[in-house]
Amino acid sequence: MIARRQGERYYTFAIVIVLVVAGTALASRGHAADVDPVVKTLMRYQHVYLKGLQSLDVQAQFVLTPASATNRPTLKQAVRVVTDHGKSYCRFTYTDMDTQEPSSVTSACDGEHYQRLAGETPLLSVSQKPLLTISYGGALHPITLMYRFAITPGQGTSLTYLQSREAWDRMAEHVEACEELAVEGREGMKVKFRVPSMCAGCEGEDVFEVFFASDLGYLPVHWTGDISGGAKCEYNLLQTTAVESPTGPMVLPLKLEAADYLPNGELLQRMAGQVDRESLRVNARMDERLFRIPKSLAAIYLDTDSGSATNPVGRSTQFTRELLQALYAESMTRVQDHLTQEMRERWTDEVTSRVSDAVEGAYGPVEGVKLEANEQTEDFRVETTWLVIARNAKFGLKLAFDEEDRVSDLWLRASDEAAWSPGHEWQPDAKE
Repeated sequence: MIARRQGERYYTFAIVIVLVVAGTALASRGHAADVDPVVKTLMRYQHVYLKGLQSLDVQAQFVLTPASATNRPTLKQAVRVVTDHGKSYCRFTYTDMDTQEPSSVTSACDGEHYQRLAGETPLLSVSQKPLLTISYGGALHPITLMYRFAITPGQGTSLTYLQSREAWDRMAEHVEACEELAVEGREGMKVKFRVPSMCAGCEGEDVFEVFFASDLGYLPVHWTGDISGGAKCEYNLLQTTAVESPTGPMVLPLKLEAADYLPNGELLQRMAGQVDRESLRVNARMDERLFRIPKSLAAIYLDTDSGSATNPVGRSTQFTRELLQALYAESMTRVQDHLTQEMRERWTDEVTSRVSDAVEGAYGPVEGVKLEANEQTEDFRVETTWLVIARNAKFGLKLAFDEEDRVSDLWLRASDEAAWSPGHEWQPDAKE
């Protein structure tokens, strides 16, 4: 009988099975009906465990140290990942330890739209289909890292996929050998998988040897991988923690390490990860606003399904005029105090066009617009700072947006040294 333990509670499958004798090879991959019952049970444990993570909020720090021969900088990576019944939010902030220059990537899925915000000039890409190069539930998610050996080509690093019954039925059919043994005094099951290569476009198979520890309910605590093409990788779960949740205690990774090696055996890179224990929230209700990236955070909004882009920033007069038109349409409804709420709601494209034309008439054609800063606050407001360069003037524009992407505050300034002022008090400087 295989018993599963989480915290102080045990979960026992009703089926009594005889464990495979150590070293006994299983029949090679075949139909589900031919899969050894021990393997079926072990894979079912993985499905039950992952399915039990109905929602999860986790923050972690990773340090990626490349081999010195690669001449690449060490990266410090902070990540927050939130998942909730198929919805996800991931934010990665990378810091080059040599230059201390940070950069970030945010991805989200609200159940209908897949979103990604990244780039020096922030580009928000949105699609109804997964962008397979993006992690929705995350490449650095402590859970998906633990189960990297089960990743399927075309599924990215999706936690949603790993939570499916299909994923573990598939893995059961790719077991080549299974044995019960103790590793450094720890009892468990060692399983050898031979699976199609996880590398997109690669042919051949990957071979993983995974040790599932019985004292952690048969969670994978160590694995090694031989990747088609000769590369190798390994993973070690160094520390876990039991977290209470509305559905009972859940065991989660707390400290881990992983490494990748070149075909000649030389180290390519090593990664150490530490989860913030206080950040963990399991099976709690997550704020739905997390799963939508506000358009106001972006300089360019791209609908990848239609290929259309709006509010892009650059030297194109057409694009920058559209951007200014949109900005002034919102800002003028704020600074014109004599407008009633009804009049604001009826603000038309015709009026917006006149505002934009008036701006160009006073200050000349817009030659460039640059989004200098963007930030989302804890209460889900967005604040953006712009540099606007017209032929006869240059000025700064700062906007605050509410949860519905409506402008809630507006400030302008004549130069970097000047103080921010409400829009109606603004006096631009002539451009040199």
